[in-house]
Amino acid sequence: MMDSKPPELAPLMIRSHTGLRGIAACSVFMGHLYELEILEWGLNSKVFLPFLWGGPAVDLFFILSGFILNYVYLSKDKPINWRKYVVARVARIAPLYYITLLIYPHQLGIFIKVLFGFPKYAVWFGFKFISIILLNLLMLAGLSGFHRVVNPPSWSISVELVLYATMFPLLVRFGQKLHHWMIGTIFGVSLLGLYCCHGHFIPQFIFNWPWTFLGRGIFGFIIGFFICSVIRNNLLSEAIRSGLTRSLLLYGLTPLVYVCSINGILPDGSIVFIFPILVFYTALNEHAYGGVLASNALQWLGDRSYSIYLWHYPILAYYKKLPKEFIELKYPLSAVINCSLMILVVLIVSGVSYKYFEIPCREFIRKLGAKNLSRSKYRALGVDQ
Repeated sequence: MMDSKPPELAPLMIRSHTGLRGIAACSVFMGHLYELEILEWGLNSKVFLPFLWGGPAVDLFFILSGFILNYVYLSKDKPINWRKYVVARVARIAPLYYITLLIYPHQLGIFIKVLFGFPKYAVWFGFKFISIILLNLLMLAGLSGFHRVVNPPSWSISVELVLYATMFPLLVRFGQKLHHWMIGTIFGVSLLGLYCCHGHFIPQFIFNWPWTFLGRGIFGFIIGFFICSVIRNNLLSEAIRSGLTRSLLLYGLTPLVYVCSINGILPDGSIVFIFPILVFYTALNEHAYGGVLASNALQWLGDRSYSIYLWHYPILAYYKKLPKEFIELKYPLSAVINCSLMILVVLIVSGVSYKYFEIPCREFIRKLGAKNLSRSKYRALGVDQ
């Protein structure tokens, strides 16, 4: 039996989801910091244990992306303006992607030489290397292999680009016409597929790169898209929305799977099964995590999650290039100091980048797109603006 009362979605800017993005970005950062720590510092790995789900955290980004695009563009009765959609997506991902790409260690000088010395340096570096550079400039390197991505976390940007260009238009066209049982079936298959992308059941020679990572994006995006559709169209049974079910899933199963995942009790990627639960219930005004996820600290991190995600790896790479005497472990607290400094630097750079680069660039590109759209309308009417 379906609940007759429509579920209440949070305001347009879902603060709980912003908090989830902040947690996911910090988990990816801390996971990479842990990789550096075990090589350089020798700090007790237990300090990083709560954050060692950072790999699957990218799947949470994909789920949130599918949910938010559905929520923003399909909440209104009027049709989607696809030109504005494209401009908004470019404004969202492109500026920060390119600035973090071009300043990456070892790549800055090479990019400059190739861009301003072509074709002389094309012959010098060889076609393969030039193809890698071009794929990165086109934001497609993550689709051809992880080893070809200059800034490692940016592999997911290539996947997001595919989702923006193909999956979202397809789901808008066909996903809204599906019967609720078909939505449930696709949702279940996508969740199992997302888990399989972490190396389970399907042999690697069949389900290897790039399908593993592209699959994570496709399956995660579908899950997020349909979670939003289910809530908006009130396809919720009373049993799912009941307080008992919510308590068992959100406050029982979720912490249990999380603890078992980070301690290696469950297979890699098992934590993806709790992501839909978090996204589903935190999208409603029906959870006790709201106060924490909506806190000012997590809102600050969530707003800057994209900056943290793309900036942290170049900063860690530059750190490793510092003179050894500068980062040498002379005292027992040196590892703690180094780790704390890395966190502080990443947060400062991300904060400054978000306020003075990311936001201004978004506004500039959107205004430029709106201006060009206005001009095209005048030209269509035969009017010289």
